Amino acid sequence: MSCPIADPTTETHAIEVDPNVHPRQAVLRACYWLSHEAEIDIATVDEGQLRITLRCRNGQSASSLVHRLQSALIDFSLRMDIESQTSNLRERIWQTAFSETLGAKPL
Repeated sequence: MSCPIADPTTETHAIEVDPNVHPRQAVLRACYWLSHEAEIDIATVDEGQLRITLRCRNGQSASSLVHRLQSALIDFSLRMDIESQTSNLRERIWQTAFSETLGAKPL
């Protein structure tokens, strides 16, 4: 695990995330979404928990970024659930659209 360099002008905050609640892919998406506002480090710690360390940029508040990260984790976790639940429907829509375009009968 990399340790952030201490900088008195930059706020740093870490949170731990349970991958059973927020899948790793959702964590990565949420972190990427905030990457323009903070330097982010993700590490696996005890029992598979993910530790996300945020180092704020441009004098932003760490607590504000943590709240935004928590909301983003919920958002991206829900998006992944919806993607999973609707994948068959989306596939059938694509198949139908292409079959109509190619002149074949829809499925």
